[in-house]
Amino acid sequence: MNKRGVSPIVASILLILFTIVLFTIISKFSSNTVDKSLDKTGSILETYQNCNEISFNVRDAYCSPEKKGLLLVRVENERDINFKDNFVVRLFDSNNNLDLGTFLYDTRLNAYELKDIAIARSTEKGKGILGEEVDMFKDIKKIEVIPKVETSNGVSFCQNLKKDVEVRDCIKEQA
Repeated sequence: MNKRGVSPIVASILLILFTIVLFTIISKFSSNTVDKSLDKTGSILETYQNCNEISFNVRDAYCSPEKKGLLLVRVENERDINFKDNFVVRLFDSNNNLDLGTFLYDTRLNAYELKDIAIARSTEKGKGILGEEVDMFKDIKKIEVIPKVETSNGVSFCQNLKKDVEVRDCIKEQA
C-alpha cells in the first residue's frame, strides 16, 4: 500500500501560517477592546481627578420670608479654585418626593468664599384661603447638593461628594 501524507516541512509551514492568522485576528479584536477600555478608564480618572479638586461645605439651607419663592443655600468653598454653575440640587418634600433644581444661572463662588446661593422653588396648584385655585410653592424638607465637573466627555457628577442637608422654614405656601 502506498501511503502518502503531508511532509513535515509543509505541515510546519501550515501550522505557522495558521498561528499567524489566529494571532492577527485575536490581536485585532483585543486592541479594539483595550482601546475602548483605556478611553473609559481615562475618562473615569479625569472625573476622579477633577472631583478631587473640589471641596465644599453646605452650612445651611432655608427659605426666607423676605425672598419669597427662593430657597437659600449657604455654601462654603474650601479650596483655592472658583466655582461657576458647578452644582446640581435634588429637592425632597415632606413625602420624600424628588424634584430637581439648580442654582440660579451664572452663580459664582470664589475661592474660600461663604455665600448664600438661591434656588427657585417649584410650584403646584393648590387651594387658596377662599377655596380658589392658586399656585403654591412646594414644601422642601431636605436637599442633596451634588458637585459637577467638566471633563473632555462633557459633564460628570461627583456623587461621592454629595452633601445631604435638612432645610429650614420651607413650608407649602401661596406663591
